[in-house]
Amino acid sequence: MTHPVPEPAPKPTHKPPTASAVLREFIEQSTGETVPISTLIVSFRDRAYGFLLLVFALLCAIPIPLPGIHIFLSIPLFYLTIQQMMGRHTVWFPKKVLDYELPRSAFNDIANQALPWLGKVETFSKPRFSFLTEGGFYQFFGLLAFLITAFLSIPLPLTNFVPAIAIALMALGILNKDGLVLMIGSLVGVVWAAMWLLVGFTAVILFFRHVLEYFTG
Repeated sequence: MTHPVPEPAPKPTHKPPTASAVLREFIEQSTGETVPISTLIVSFRDRAYGFLLLVFALLCAIPIPLPGIHIFLSIPLFYLTIQQMMGRHTVWFPKKVLDYELPRSAFNDIANQALPWLGKVETFSKPRFSFLTEGGFYQFFGLLAFLITAFLSIPLPLTNFVPAIAIALMALGILNKDGLVLMIGSLVGVVWAAMWLLVGFTAVILFFRHVLEYFTG
């Protein structure tokens, strides 16, 4: 008499914690008056690339009344997006950047402001079109993120929020393997950059037209 062989129990799947959960845990557990960049890399482990892209994008999204501050804050974004263009998923920073320390109070304030927004995005973000977060597509979106960062670093008032949010969305797309959110973020950034290019080109044309009219009477 044969007995039916019981089917093996399905292996439990462990969903990785969301970006907002990891960020909230970091705020609650980390100590000290400053947050070294090197500590962020160690704390976020194998997801450090996406989290650092997200963190620095959020820092750039906050209006700070210091002239040129967003040029400085965008430097890590340039390093990260260049590495994405190269196909890297791990983070490399020069020692000067690794040793830089963010004021904890400012870091926590910005993170706490961003957490509700992150939670809303995460309600509909899920793994889909994940092939867009890998291989050549991953590098292509790195190029777009690099170009968006270039516009973000322009020292003009009210020009940093939209491209910073675009890069934050792209970071969430990478973290969640969500190609749709990645595409939405890149589209927002590209449209914003194209709009500013059009405005700048139009302004230059109008300027030279007025100059020509002035000298020709």
